[in-house]
Amino acid sequence: MLKDGGVENGFALQKRGAQVMLVLTLEGVRIADKNQPLNLRWGSSPMTLAQLYDEFVAAGGKVMVCPACAEAAGITASNLRSGAQMAQENQDIPNLILVADKVVDF
Repeated sequence: MLKDGGVENGFALQKRGAQVMLVLTLEGVRIADKNQPLNLRWGSSPMTLAQLYDEFVAAGGKVMVCPACAEAAGITASNLRSGAQMAQENQDIPNLILVADKVVDF
């Protein structure tokens, strides 16, 4: 499971066969907001954040969004990008951490 800005690393792990879930918290929830432009690039990468996100999801990556963080950012379930889902408050994220083989935090 990767948290926040780990889209690029999550995609790289996924290409190597890992099952990856991106858990978005704090300001990271904006990555899942379909109204947020993701035309940013990481370093010298030719891919935008939008392209990385779309390829990550298309390859089977899962995206879980912290509901309290989303509410603070004005994001609702209807605003989520394809492939993203709102976590169930106080259930999904703790359970995911408990069952994860590895947790990487960025």
